[in-house]
Amino acid sequence: MAIPGDKYLIDVEDIKRFRPLAEVDAARINPYILEAQSHDLRPILGDALYSDFMKNFDNTNVLYDHYRDLLNGKEYTYQGYTVAYEGLREMLAYFTLHRFVVMNGIHFSRFGTVRKLNGEKSEPVSTEELRMVTSDLKSNGIRAASLVTKYLT
Repeated sequence: MAIPGDKYLIDVEDIKRFRPLAEVDAARINPYILEAQSHDLRPILGDALYSDFMKNFDNTNVLYDHYRDLLNGKEYTYQGYTVAYEGLREMLAYFTLHRFVVMNGIHFSRFGTVRKLNGEKSEPVSTEELRMVTSDLKSNGIRAASLVTKYLT
């Protein structure tokens, strides 16, 4: 459950831009969004910038245009080349999904991580399949994080 005053930089619809996702209740995925923000984004921005960013990313004052660009993306010039920067949403989507896939089965299923079949039936996902999926999600998050760092530089 979210703490009053928590701000979410992304939502389920943002995540769906990067990976297909069944209908997932926001209450199930929001804790993982907050973890991705705190554990994956905060170290990149540092405590002071992270704190100010979280307070002002949605501030419409022109002084915070850079925050909106950081979150939403923009084109910028790097070493004479135009770069299309996707914004923090991509990084947060992948890190959120990684956390969700790893932890969701443990917290919400008494049988562990399962694959849904027909109706109410399901079968366990093999450790290798789970490892492959989570590795891919984390790898995409790390790649997106490097683009965030490059943009900040």
